[in-house]
Amino acid sequence: MKTVIVDDHPVVRKGLRLLMECEPHIEVVGEASNGLLALEAVRDLCPDLLLLDINMPEMSGLEVLRHLRDQSNFIPIIILSNHSDTRYVDAALEMGANGYVGKDSGFDVLMLAIQAVREGVPYIDPKIPRRAA
Repeated sequence: MKTVIVDDHPVVRKGLRLLMECEPHIEVVGEASNGLLALEAVRDLCPDLLLLDINMPEMSGLEVLRHLRDQSNFIPIIILSNHSDTRYVDAALEMGANGYVGKDSGFDVLMLAIQAVREGVPYIDPKIPRRAA
């Protein structure tokens, strides 16, 4: 699964890359430090998965998500964010995110999210509070 990691913090990108490179079914093909570079990476690298932070310079993760969905690009996108407020989670899901994982969760939770999204099942980190239906 060709993956692009998008986060404005170099230590997060490098740490995720190191962990993900140990997974046999994941190939990290690129990284981006802001939303504009994320769009370029998707266009140039054609990944199978995008791990996307929300707060970034140039263009937020939600703006990247909206742009990709407006362009009918249905690459699976997992939001990886420190925001667990239902406003962010609901906005991301309404815009077409396939998953949402908190940065305070373990790598095992991210792997569960990736597996679910690979199987076409949306994934929400169980630690993230959800609004009652």
